[in-house]
Amino acid sequence: MELGVLPHLKRDPTADTDPTKHKQPQPSVPIVALPLASERVYLCSDVISPLADLQQLYPYIDFTSQFQRPEIQEEPQNWWLRFQNDYSRDTLYPNPRRNDVEWRPSENGQRYVCPGEPDDCFQDRMTQLYEWLEARNERTIALVCHWGVLQWLTGKDFKNCEVTAVDFSTLRREGYSVT
Repeated sequence: MELGVLPHLKRDPTADTDPTKHKQPQPSVPIVALPLASERVYLCSDVISPLADLQQLYPYIDFTSQFQRPEIQEEPQNWWLRFQNDYSRDTLYPNPRRNDVEWRPSENGQRYVCPGEPDDCFQDRMTQLYEWLEARNERTIALVCHWGVLQWLTGKDFKNCEVTAVDFSTLRREGYSVT
């Protein structure tokens, strides 16, 4: 393995966050946090910890190189999909192509605390992830992420914590349908 890629590391704000209580690993390869590889926002628990908190907890992970985007003048502290109060996308997800339609189950009266990530945002982000992987020079990359991301990239189902070698040539730029 030449590179480790993680979408995020801490979802639960009540988890033990005292870095002095944990031995900091010394990775033998670079590890980069990549927002493009984050899971599709479905529930409020999919909203990630602020960047500054993660940098303090995990100083051995690169939280800067993949967070710079030309359309954003400053580093986002909250780097997940978020909406303004009127539910229009902010600068991280500008210019929606259609009106956002609730895609999560609602037939049994389910209600959600936060809006889900619209399909066009997820599809665009997954295409950007594919292009990011395609542009890398490393031959072996460990991509640690959630089922929906892996399913979009490979078209395969993965069990929780499953490790599988996937040849990049089997991936499709347009992805696979998540069903």
